[in-house]
Amino acid sequence: MIPRTFSLARLLVAIALIAVICGLAVNFPALFNPFTALFLAPAAVTILVLSSFAKYGALSIFNAFIGAIFGFAAMPLAGPSPTSLCCVDAASDWALVFPALGASLLGGIFLLAEKLDARSALTNPKSQL
Repeated sequence: MIPRTFSLARLLVAIALIAVICGLAVNFPALFNPFTALFLAPAAVTILVLSSFAKYGALSIFNAFIGAIFGFAAMPLAGPSPTSLCCVDAASDWALVFPALGASLLGGIFLLAEKLDARSALTNPKSQL
């Protein structure tokens, strides 16, 4: 069922964001190559799935995005190919997994904290003062 409250503003914001992304892709093709999309797609899917379960979606997206950045920057140092000098190693596909893993770890931790805090607020209403 379609909900009764329909927001035209959300639709217009989504269309504007898509238009900006398409404009950037046309003007800066080096940043929007297929490898970049392949690299960011698992993290983006993870972020969207986590935010759909959260009560505060924007906060969940922010936390999962920080986790994806952490996964891109820090996890390859402890990954299966420590001899590589860059985050992307051509010999392995593990580099595609690290941002999604970081997003799911940090986003999942904050989602779990949000759920546990909501349950504690139900059992102890004075904790919200």
